[in-house]
Amino acid sequence: MASSEVEARKPVELNGSDFSMESVQLLITQRDGMEEGIKETLEMLNGYGVGMDAPLVDGEGYPLAELDLPAIRAARNKVYCLRNDIKAIVLKIEHGLEVVHEKARQAKASGEGVDSPVSSSSSSAAAPPALVPFARIGRVSPGSPAAKANLADGDLVLKFGSINADNFMGVSAIAGLVNNSEDRPLQVAVQRNGVRKDNILKPQKWKGQGLLGCFITAISSRR
Repeated sequence: MASSEVEARKPVELNGSDFSMESVQLLITQRDGMEEGIKETLEMLNGYGVGMDAPLVDGEGYPLAELDLPAIRAARNKVYCLRNDIKAIVLKIEHGLEVVHEKARQAKASGEGVDSPVSSSSSSAAAPPALVPFARIGRVSPGSPAAKANLADGDLVLKFGSINADNFMGVSAIAGLVNNSEDRPLQVAVQRNGVRKDNILKPQKWKGQGLLGCFITAISSRR
């Protein structure tokens, strides 16, 4: 446990020009690990019945003998530290996305044929795991978060954040994830014309309705 906590506290260190889609996705994975650490620690604190704010002394100011006070104080400190780390790593993610999208725009302008800020795997790299489509993107509005993430009408969703075909319980699950992820990047993998495309979608308020600017519908048949 100790070693995993240390690893979670050491985000990827990158200069502005070093960002790629892979490095941004790694940062997102680290952020997700930190959030899972907070969730587990809060569950432990709730098990003690104290949470983050309940007093650890009785009405006369004496420590509550029935509680493991050192463990509770250490757990609370861990949550505070992880929350600060998440704030820092989210700033890195946002900056990384700006860099990646700018690189893609420059590459497209120079005629290199890049149609999205997604780094394709080289022939020597391991191919991403095969995923099954479970939903379809539709009615993507220009200028929306979905459009900025290079999603297009007809894209088949292979992965939406932590949701895939195996745990997909309906579009309400996607809606819940989106609402809980406002202003936080999500990894979204889609299939377009038989080709997988990995993108980063950041649900956020914009001039249109909702946080995405597109419709997502479940597909009835999944292999």
